[in-house]
Amino acid sequence: LQCKALPRNGSPFGSFVRLPFPTIQAMASTSGSSAVLRWFLLTTLLAIAIGQALELGDDCLTRAGDRGRCVEIERCGPLLARRERSNNKTEALGDFMCGDTTSPVLVCCSRNSTLPEPPQCGTQSAFRKLLHTQAHINELPWMALIEYTHYDGRTIYYCDGVLIDARNILTAAHCLEGFPKTLRLERVRLGEWNVSSSIDCEEEYCTDAPVDQGIGKIIVHPDYRRGDWNHGHDIALVRFTRDVTYSETIRPICLPSVELLSSNSNRSPVIVAGWEEEVKGWAYSTIRPQEQCASSYRTQQLLTIQPEHLCVGDPHEPNNCRYTAGSPLVQQINGSWYVRGIGCVQPSSCASTVGNLYTDVLEYVEWIRDNVY
Repeated sequence: LQCKALPRNGSPFGSFVRLPFPTIQAMASTSGSSAVLRWFLLTTLLAIAIGQALELGDDCLTRAGDRGRCVEIERCGPLLARRERSNNKTEALGDFMCGDTTSPVLVCCSRNSTLPEPPQCGTQSAFRKLLHTQAHINELPWMALIEYTHYDGRTIYYCDGVLIDARNILTAAHCLEGFPKTLRLERVRLGEWNVSSSIDCEEEYCTDAPVDQGIGKIIVHPDYRRGDWNHGHDIALVRFTRDVTYSETIRPICLPSVELLSSNSNRSPVIVAGWEEEVKGWAYSTIRPQEQCASSYRTQQLLTIQPEHLCVGDPHEPNNCRYTAGSPLVQQINGSWYVRGIGCVQPSSCASTVGNLYTDVLEYVEWIRDNVY
């Protein structure tokens, strides 16, 4: 094993020791009792080293010295490709493995490698460029519903989210902390179109049943404060208990970058997506300058817009009621779809022209990459 452990306090000094197995020649050149003693000591040290191997999700250092995370090989695109290209699958990963040699194979994957990049993200089989429409059955395949159970037994989809890889969705932090006490958080649903039907069909085309994912871990941004009326840093990750299988109705969206948005954001509109009543849908919208919204929010909503907020909506048109807490604001750039914002605040009336507030995902890309595996 040659994968350096990065202790949780951030110190880079921990490391594994590569222990060579004794050769036949070395064993033969040593007296019997001495050889047995040395072999015993060696295997004991090896057992200790293996016992200290990293576990799934632990921080690690890659061979290049970059910070990484110990993940299953299937979740690390570059190393998975390296293994597929090699004739010797074991040797190809030897220096990257961070767990023991049993299944599943764990590797130290650079944090920049665990999330998909175009064209592995941000694609959909169809998109109808209409002004305001119910979504086609295969459109917006990254949309997620967060399921809660009401105290009376009813299932309620109180919040939305957006799929960013096979194991994680982004949503609003207040969907996971501070939701009504009458609700119990249950699971995440993917691949849904019409929540009122068990099998979704559009004309003669039907899709597979939606997929329900168990919740393995909730990661709320550390600067979010429960009950904060201003909804600062209102963003969170939900990690599934297992990977979801991609399909025509389940695909991840891409994360934005400063370079991408600075060169393209003014040339493509943003899209508000969510479930209006029972069926998934979307509508074009615009990102407004913060100063246009700040005054109205202070007087009408008793809220101070934060630097990490995006104000979305036409100042001359009523707000779009397709908005739901945690729902994504998305944008198509160079043929791929990116998540721009996560819904956090909606005016009390759909007739209001104040604008909806979204948490700007661009401000949290580094935090997201640091917390997914």
